[in-house]
Amino acid sequence: MPEVAALPEDHLGPVGSAVVGYGLCVVLPLVFFILLVVAWLRERHRAGRAQASFSGTAQLAAGETVLLGKVEYAVGADSAVRVEVTQDGTEHKTEHGWKHSWTEESREVQAQPFYLRFGKDQRVRVEPPEATMLIDDMDEIVEINQYARKRAAALTTGEEIYAHGELILAADPETQGGYRAGGQSWVLRGTSKGKMLLSTEPLGARFARQARLFRIGAIIAFIALVIAQALTIDYHMLLWRGETVTGEIVSQRHYTTKGSKGAVYDHWEVKAKLGDGHELKDEVDHRVYQRMKPGTTIAVRRVPGSTVWLRVGPTASLPTFALVLAIIGAVVLSIGLLLIILTNKPWYDKKVIDSGSGALPTS
Repeated sequence: MPEVAALPEDHLGPVGSAVVGYGLCVVLPLVFFILLVVAWLRERHRAGRAQASFSGTAQLAAGETVLLGKVEYAVGADSAVRVEVTQDGTEHKTEHGWKHSWTEESREVQAQPFYLRFGKDQRVRVEPPEATMLIDDMDEIVEINQYARKRAAALTTGEEIYAHGELILAADPETQGGYRAGGQSWVLRGTSKGKMLLSTEPLGARFARQARLFRIGAIIAFIALVIAQALTIDYHMLLWRGETVTGEIVSQRHYTTKGSKGAVYDHWEVKAKLGDGHELKDEVDHRVYQRMKPGTTIAVRRVPGSTVWLRVGPTASLPTFALVLAIIGAVVLSIGLLLIILTNKPWYDKKVIDSGSGALPTS
């Protein structure tokens, strides 16, 4: 049995190495990659279904779908869906003059059932849920006072829109015989997540754009996974292909080096000879170094037949700075993916903020 158990200087123990080597360097980027690939395939499928709906090649069938038709108000209704965004105004003076901005403070969605008409003889009842997203131009502005206003977007009768939701057969209070199927008609409701998209813009392009973003994110996550494995290849080789053998200390050396800012660093190096004649030089903790002397036996981890994958210690380990790099990499990867997904969003996906030159109007 080895008389002294030692790991290389500034290395993590077995548990810490496993957390970094497989938790942060394998599981995290792999989970990101899988989730992004799933999201990419889902959005690509939605884009395909949406395009089929637009071209008229899709038949009405139960399930998540996209429909294209013209808005008709329900009997007794005077609106369909309206989104009102309340904005607060601010102004400030710069060396180049006054600047102002309007920032969203609250948003209200007013929705009630309406119909989508296809041609002359068919229509589908639309029952928007609370989580309805309207994609339309905010072409209506209502001034409240100098520092508050509302911007609004609304669906009007006769307007052609794309609707994304869950199509089912259900009761329709305005059912007419031509649309009836066993006393029921087609009704579009929110998806399984309780959401619905109503848009005057083609949703196929929206889904395709989202699919491209998810694909870029998946590529980045895969590259991060490959880089992480390349940087930890020594650890993986010593862990899975390595064996623990015994080495005998033949010499020791303590020396110092200076950093770029004048800092002095101590190094405690040992030289060991293995049973097959190979020699190993490695640095160990100074407290372990003090307990060593020529003739002391230590545990060495090595890959059989290799002179490269050879380290002091009874098991594979990662240097402490690998933890720092892994944390930094995980943070950068997370922020990068969020930026890819969240940037360049239209108004309906983020806060509505308008800015311009000049002070706020007084009327």
